[in-house]
Amino acid sequence: MAKILIPVRWILYGAMFLLIGTDRPCGLAVASGGRTKAQEGWTSVESPCSGSKTSAFWFDDRKTGYMGIGETQEGAGLFRTKDGGRTWEATPAFADVRVNDVRRGPDGRLYGAGWHRGEGYSAWVFDEKAGECKPVGLFKPGKNAWTSVAQGENIAVTKDGQILVDSLTGVTAAYKPAGGEFVEFRSLVEAAIANPEARGFQVRRVVAFENRFYACGSVINEPAQVFLPSKDPRATYHTVRLEIQPSRKDGELLDMHVWSADHAIVAGWDQSDRVLMAYVGRGDLYNKESWQRVDFKASGIDFKGGIAALSVVGDNVAAVGGKFPSAKGGFVLRSADGGKTWKDVTPKSSEEGKVDVFSNVWLFQNGDMAVAGGGGELWLYEAKK
Repeated sequence: MAKILIPVRWILYGAMFLLIGTDRPCGLAVASGGRTKAQEGWTSVESPCSGSKTSAFWFDDRKTGYMGIGETQEGAGLFRTKDGGRTWEATPAFADVRVNDVRRGPDGRLYGAGWHRGEGYSAWVFDEKAGECKPVGLFKPGKNAWTSVAQGENIAVTKDGQILVDSLTGVTAAYKPAGGEFVEFRSLVEAAIANPEARGFQVRRVVAFENRFYACGSVINEPAQVFLPSKDPRATYHTVRLEIQPSRKDGELLDMHVWSADHAIVAGWDQSDRVLMAYVGRGDLYNKESWQRVDFKASGIDFKGGIAALSVVGDNVAAVGGKFPSAKGGFVLRSADGGKTWKDVTPKSSEEGKVDVFSNVWLFQNGDMAVAGGGGELWLYEAKK
């Protein structure tokens, strides 16, 4: 009997990241700037979509940014801000689009991944002419269920024009070589070079660095894994899978950042112990011993939960996520030394003393932050000048 691979995020959303009380509809109106009292640099603003998690976050600068939604709830997909996140305006062209990822590529163009319910695209590039914002489809999923990418989760673009899109709901992905066309396939690992039917693995984040692709993730009941660029001369998108968590443990890595070919950070949650999990890799990243697990307890952070997203500027790292159980709310952490030590900087709700689970974060060059999640949570942090 074939082994059934269950995406861990389905379990994770149903448990730790359950969005409690998020039955408010997602509207198309411009979000107001209503706020609660600022505390310790934090200001709570009204989210443009209170009933859904924030799947995508991208800021071009301190003022202009994009929020993508739709991974856990149908509705309008993209909102844009021109004042640093205080107010958000719906983009009508995305009213029928689920937006799971938004990134500006090295070529200066804005890319997105998700599902265009009207036209069927799994990824697109933005038409930003004359100040407008419209999706221009890059590829539609094929009819082969074994390889089809029905809904894109991440889109990674290299300097030389390669594009990789992974699937939200399965192990498949789609790759476009520089100057070529998209091709869907079953597995990201280098074993697929010789055997296209090689086992596929669920990934949660895909990033591009120096014209190569990196990823992280896991499937249920397996150790957390990173996927590093294959050294096989025949490789294009192919990766080497490396389990960095002990074999007796289960975990999932939900986000990653690559500083250089020998320096990276990944984060998620340890499913065996239900605690925060992050690893910093230095040196030969293909060597498991080069990955050191972060000791959050040494920084006084001892709650159960998991990290959903990272944002990195130099050695400064911001991490957000949810506590376990989800009724205990979310958290925001900051590190100033590349993830070695951390400080809990979570804002406190004026009503309940806690915030809901956070699903995304953006760290600005000046130290400011924007963090968002489900249940209407959207907070802005202004660093002391």
